[in-house]
Amino acid sequence: MNSKYEMEINTLTPNIKPGDSIEIELFLRGYGNTPQHKIFITYPKYLINETDPGHISHCIGVEVDPQGNVVGPVTGEPYLSKAGEKTRQLLTIEGTYYILNTGYYMENPSDDKIGDIGLPRLLGEMRHNKIPPILIKINTSSSVPSGNYEVKISLIYVDEKEVNIDIKSSNIHIKSYGELHSKKISIVGLILSLPLLENILSILYEGWKGILTSLYTLFFN
Repeated sequence: MNSKYEMEINTLTPNIKPGDSIEIELFLRGYGNTPQHKIFITYPKYLINETDPGHISHCIGVEVDPQGNVVGPVTGEPYLSKAGEKTRQLLTIEGTYYILNTGYYMENPSDDKIGDIGLPRLLGEMRHNKIPPILIKINTSSSVPSGNYEVKISLIYVDEKEVNIDIKSSNIHIKSYGELHSKKISIVGLILSLPLLENILSILYEGWKGILTSLYTLFFN
């Protein structure tokens, strides 16, 4: 049976200030055999907080019996509380290599096929206890220059000796000082413009005063 998979991403934080975290939800869509695969996440090196780059976390696992046979999937809060820190993998500055467990390719046990053509959802396609199947959290450097950045996520998998690649991009904007403090800058600009406004009003007053004096002299003297 052939397989076909692709990723769907949801960027939760498209506009941030330097030092904030980028958060990206990742879903796996498709159907077919569980393929050999890898996911690779890349980003500009100077975007990352070198001391604490961030992590990628998952909420789907598989339960096995004492003999090592797969019993079934475990998802959401029950899996997170049971697996603990095993649900997280730290990011690296150069980029992060990640492997999904087989639970992501399993069918949702509570879904029924619709007639002869319906397909149940995969566990990797859905949230579990409102938790996305994969969450990528990238901590940015407090000194990263403002501007637009791109985080690339690549899924590479092999199905019957055929290599397939799906690439998704998350566009991030790091706000500049002007964007972060636009209100303050507007207020300061208004305050600085007050003396100029006063001078303009004074000039207008003196001008109109001279005109009115001339008219009075012309008509009443």
